[in-house]
Amino acid sequence: MKKRMTKNHRIKQIAEYGREFILKDGFQFSVKKLAQKMDVTETLIYRIFSSKKEIIANIYKFHFSSIANSIKITGDRLSADNQLTSYGLKFIKHLEETRSFELLN
Repeated sequence: MKKRMTKNHRIKQIAEYGREFILKDGFQFSVKKLAQKMDVTETLIYRIFSSKKEIIANIYKFHFSSIANSIKITGDRLSADNQLTSYGLKFIKHLEETRSFELLN
């Protein structure tokens, strides 16, 4: 019997697999195919995230945070993390404002 993942672990898993799909297919990636790759249902993913936009925002937030964690900074690492996350969220906002997310449909 499979052990249930915690919600935080599942969010991380979605970000990791989702990054692969974005790199391969862009924003047109299929949430259904993402779910299949993860061996879960599409419904499970949508229980965690209410939309594909939220999934993409989580992917970017997760990976910008990962970048900040891997950078050796002589100053405050938390500040760099916040700056990178802020940049990613501004990028998502820009995509929404320029209607780039309409490609998701």
